[in-house]
Amino acid sequence: MPADGRRTFPQYECVLPQQSGTRGHPAALAAPLSAQAAQPAETVVDVTAFGADRTGARDSAGAVAAALRQARTVQGPVRVLFPRGTYQIYRSRPRPGSCTSPTPSAPTRRTGTSASGILMEDMRDVTIDGGGSHLQFHGLTTAFAAIRSQSVTVCNFSFDATAPKVVDVTVSETGVADGRAYRVLNIPPTNGFTVANNQVTWLGE
Repeated sequence: MPADGRRTFPQYECVLPQQSGTRGHPAALAAPLSAQAAQPAETVVDVTAFGADRTGARDSAGAVAAALRQARTVQGPVRVLFPRGTYQIYRSRPRPGSCTSPTPSAPTRRTGTSASGILMEDMRDVTIDGGGSHLQFHGLTTAFAAIRSQSVTVCNFSFDATAPKVVDVTVSETGVADGRAYRVLNIPPTNGFTVANNQVTWLGE
C-alpha cells in the first residue's frame, strides 16, 4: 500500500489466447467483421455533466447518483466516467435496499437499509471508470455496492475515507465512586481520540 494510505485499482487488459494453427499470426485473432458490427457501442456517461466537482471543493455524491441513474436507463454497455480529479463523496441518508452497513454503535446487521457512496442497482454491463481520479469518502458508509447487477467493472481510481466529525458515544454506566461522579463510555473503533490531562480530544475532519 502506498505511504499515503490510498488504495489504487489499476485497469487491466484482457488478452485473447491464440487459436490453434494461428501462432505468429495476430491478425487471425480478429473476429469477423460481421461479428464486430454486432457488438453494441459503449455509451459514456460523464459524472461532471451532472454537476460532479472534479476540483474536490464540493460534495459530488448527488451528482454521481444522478449519473448512475442515467446510466441505468442505457441499453447496452455503459461507462460511467470520472474525468481525472478529486471527488468528495459524503454519506447520504440510508435508503431501502439489500445492502447494509455497520452503524457506529453496532455490528453489521440486516436492517433493510443501505448507505453507500456509489451504489449500482439493477445495472448490467457497466464500467465505473475513475480516469485516474481520487475519491474521498466521508462518514460511515460502504464505498461501493452493487445490487441485482451483472458484469460490473470498477477501475482507474484511488480512494480513502475521512474520519467522521460527529462522535457516536454510548454511556454504558454512571455512578459515584469515592465521592466523585463518573461515566463509562463505549467509543466505536472508527472514532479517533486522545486522552491527556483528564481531557478527551476527538480526532476527525
